[in-house]
Amino acid sequence: MPTPTSCVPAASADSCRYSVAALDDVAVLRPETIALCHRVRTAESVHFGAYCAVFDRRKKTLPGELLALERAQRDELHDAVQALRAHCAEDPQAAEEERVALMRLQVEGELALAARLRVVRGGEERQEIRAQANERRATIFETRDALSCGLGWPHRLEAVLVTARIYDSTQPDGKFTYRGQALYVSSYDTHNVSHIVRVHDLEVNREELHLCWEPHEHWGNAAPHGDIAMRVAARPDHPLPHPLPRWPAESDVQGIDPRARIAVGEQTSLL
Repeated sequence: MPTPTSCVPAASADSCRYSVAALDDVAVLRPETIALCHRVRTAESVHFGAYCAVFDRRKKTLPGELLALERAQRDELHDAVQALRAHCAEDPQAAEEERVALMRLQVEGELALAARLRVVRGGEERQEIRAQANERRATIFETRDALSCGLGWPHRLEAVLVTARIYDSTQPDGKFTYRGQALYVSSYDTHNVSHIVRVHDLEVNREELHLCWEPHEHWGNAAPHGDIAMRVAARPDHPLPHPLPRWPAESDVQGIDPRARIAVGEQTSLL
């Protein structure tokens, strides 16, 4: 089992969503990549409670609250992402290969879970196996998300430049094109195709804008050769990395380890 680590001391204990588990699959990532991704994940976890409070759907998000949260996490999350970006920039191909390896590891984990549950019949043991698999899955895709930021994707509440068409009844064609700065919020779907940004501009009648990676499959993944009308404000000339699905299928990866499909003891149980 991975050894959980505590939150950064500067934050209060109740600001942590949970202790950030360390990635134990050191064979697929370079040690420095693991350490820097863990730093990013820890910084995100520290401010997750405040993030949820600000973006509570039951109330209106105030600009002051948003900017205060952005400033609060700047020294931890932004600095952690910048360090990871510097590391990924030294060898972008290796970083992308690590990101894909993590996606393959996630698929193998799902196959191994299904195989293990075919053998284990006890309810409590099955529940414990699922709990361990859930923690491992979260560790993998959080590390993968951190690597995406390292390769150039905006982190939570990072300043971005966007272009979006917005409905506006005062315009002749009913639409208004916004080109300007926003704060990146999050992905909006499990394929990581659509994304949410926040705009605080008196000329825009909507605070929340949805941007989409084009082209993409219908209810499916983003095309590797596509693009999105969004750039990190500090890197306006750098295209964003291809978004990978949060819940990848076998068809999304190559080189699956065949041993992942068979649980220990499954062969003899068939005799």
